[in-house]
Amino acid sequence: MPAFPPASATTRFACAAWRAAKTTTLLGTFRPDVALAFCSEGASFYEKSAALLAAKACGARTFLSARSGYAEAWLRSSSGARAWVAYVGRTLDGMVVQSEYWRNFYASVGVPLSKLFVWYNAVDTDAWAGVASARRLRGTAGGRFRFIFLGWAVALKGLPEVV
Repeated sequence: MPAFPPASATTRFACAAWRAAKTTTLLGTFRPDVALAFCSEGASFYEKSAALLAAKACGARTFLSARSGYAEAWLRSSSGARAWVAYVGRTLDGMVVQSEYWRNFYASVGVPLSKLFVWYNAVDTDAWAGVASARRLRGTAGGRFRFIFLGWAVALKGLPEVV
């Protein structure tokens, strides 16, 4: 199985600093009406929420969509993280979560329910029925196929299980 080593802490910090500088420049230049950021837990949450707080200071409506199965462990193990998430949840215009479970979870760490919006991460299987049918007709159902993975190639994304 291929290895997906994470970037070094130095590289990750340098990239985060570059993104922060770029975000600051864009906010000052374009003055967006709305800002939406997607993140996971830990450093990703801190970085994206700080960018959204900057956008809020520039007058934008701000929404954060935290998507990580590791958020529970991160927040249960750190009172500082819980305090930051609660602060961010109270300050931003809203957080977009994937289910009622996550809505209740983020509410339990201090994010007001009124600022938690559920946007289900569902797949409309009817929309993909044509693809499945075409694969059966070509004789590829259950056989080899090619796909493209768009995202960070890290084990946390489940890529090793797909490969």
